[in-house]
Amino acid sequence: MNTTTAPADQHPTQPRQEVDQPTPRRRRALRHALLVALSGVFVMLGMTATATPAEAATSVSYCFVNNYGQPLDRETTTVWVWYNGGWTQVGTDRTGTNGCSSVNTYWYAGYYIRVSPGTFTSRLRGELPLIARPGSGHVHLGTGVAHLSWI
Repeated sequence: MNTTTAPADQHPTQPRQEVDQPTPRRRRALRHALLVALSGVFVMLGMTATATPAEAATSVSYCFVNNYGQPLDRETTTVWVWYNGGWTQVGTDRTGTNGCSSVNTYWYAGYYIRVSPGTFTSRLRGELPLIARPGSGHVHLGTGVAHLSWI
């Protein structure tokens, strides 16, 4: 007679599961926890996570497109400078029909400069690939993708 006993936490009629193999439900839970943790890291890093410094700027130009690659036509943008350990809004601008614009940043030549789509109260989010360094000259900050955020 061949007898086996089930572990104390397992019912004798249930098939025995290996402890080393995670169940599909546990895998989904672990995957979800990892994605939540990674998204939290990206939120803490802020918009500068992918932007790299460009040359010095007393004027900057930039373009924004939507998710489909179409120009962001006559949309408000916000100009920011890095001041006292954080990004401070110093003005707004509006893109042209081609989704591009140029801003005189002479008064802020001593600061890092970036531009974002929309304003503080809008649902438009996105970023440009470059940030202007302190100094003089013109810098094109590249083309950024702007999208609606429902959060």
